[in-house]
Amino acid sequence: MNMRRTSKHEQGFTIVELIVATALFAIVIGLAATGFSSIQQVQRSERYYDTASTAGQRILEEVRNGQYNAYSVGNHNVTSKLPSGLPGAAATLQVSQGSILSEHKMLTVDVKFDVGTYQRHVYVTGVITPEGVTQ
Repeated sequence: MNMRRTSKHEQGFTIVELIVATALFAIVIGLAATGFSSIQQVQRSERYYDTASTAGQRILEEVRNGQYNAYSVGNHNVTSKLPSGLPGAAATLQVSQGSILSEHKMLTVDVKFDVGTYQRHVYVTGVITPEGVTQ
């Protein structure tokens, strides 16, 4: 029988070393995936915010370009003017009488949209006179 002695360098890794290395690798991959997911959620939220802000400004411009008396004092649902890419979106145009001059109307466009489990709001405001809107 030829019994050959092996040196410590030829023995390879033990099962415990392999399990520990695999566990550490899994933890690092899990942390990287969590970070990537968080970055994607923030980017999505900011994209929705930009879209909602642009939509609110566009609604305000439509009011400015329309007739002064087209919107009476009160709340008006303008959700139909929003783009389809905003999840759970709703928009309200609030028109109130100006406090300084009676011919001024205060306009506030409130655009709401869902981001994950919470809801964000974008407010765009302006003042309209018989001559147009100032922001």
